[in-house]
Amino acid sequence: MRIAGTILIVSMTLWPAIGLAQIAQKPAGRAGNPAATGAKGLPAAAAAKTDTKKDPKTKAATAQPARDLNGGVSLGERALIQFDLAWIGAYNGLITGEANDKTTAAVKAFQKDHRAKETGTLAAPERAQLAVLSKEKQDQVGWRMVDDRVTGAQIGLPTKQVPNSGPGKTGTRWFSAQGQIQVETFRLRGPGTTLADLFDQQKKEPAGRHVEVNLLRPDFFILSGMQGLKKFYVRAEIRDGEVRGMTILYDQATEGIMDPLVVVMSSAFAPFSGSGIAALSGSPGQRKVEYGSGIVVTAAGHILSERRLTDGCNVIEVSGY
Repeated sequence: MRIAGTILIVSMTLWPAIGLAQIAQKPAGRAGNPAATGAKGLPAAAAAKTDTKKDPKTKAATAQPARDLNGGVSLGERALIQFDLAWIGAYNGLITGEANDKTTAAVKAFQKDHRAKETGTLAAPERAQLAVLSKEKQDQVGWRMVDDRVTGAQIGLPTKQVPNSGPGKTGTRWFSAQGQIQVETFRLRGPGTTLADLFDQQKKEPAGRHVEVNLLRPDFFILSGMQGLKKFYVRAEIRDGEVRGMTILYDQATEGIMDPLVVVMSSAFAPFSGSGIAALSGSPGQRKVEYGSGIVVTAAGHILSERRLTDGCNVIEVSGY
């Protein structure tokens, strides 16, 4: 049997395709960069042309590289890029969708690891490759979004690491067989409940906590550090006098797996409706785009791929066809 070549398949379920699919389907500029078009649809290089002989100041200005190399990408798309970069360990920070130097540096690190030109901007094939690597990482830990009926929050869980569950003090607890990894939700509501008070309490309790990172904002806070011999992470958010949050506790021996996971779990956590990365992406709880590869095995165009890639899909797109 003659193998004609390897192709990329993008499959989408009945839910609206956003973020990754939009990036993959955008027509590329001359350099294959989906964001490399300028005013009036011209390539960026052509759009930037000026008569530098007449105006030396213009020449100096156009010679400066753009600070935000992903500025042409929407907020939701950047959030998903940050999310996937966090999965592969290239991005460590809040997933907000904001264009910043940390995101650009993470993209460059990803490109360097894959021996691509370090532009800080993802061309369509690179974006697809990143999505595939992220999905592989998610499959390895059994990533799944779970509705916590006790607190009303939605939480992303590595189900292979925490296969067991039970009641928590004010929420639900998920844990590994020997308790090396523990995840627990909590919910607090009562007269005088404030985020600042809980923030101060969580820094001290339980006893023995050593806080290394603390971030307090008007509507949420983050704490992380050491709790005895374990690493801990707390995220909480307040709305209408009610605080909902989660605590992650894990052995240092598992930090190779858990450190990147904590970043994505924090941003995927949706304590209230309209929060979390799903809200940033513009389609809460509905994103479902799968990337995979296949091999063209016949001249007629038959493609060999995994069945799970196409099961339940409403749209199947083959890159380049």
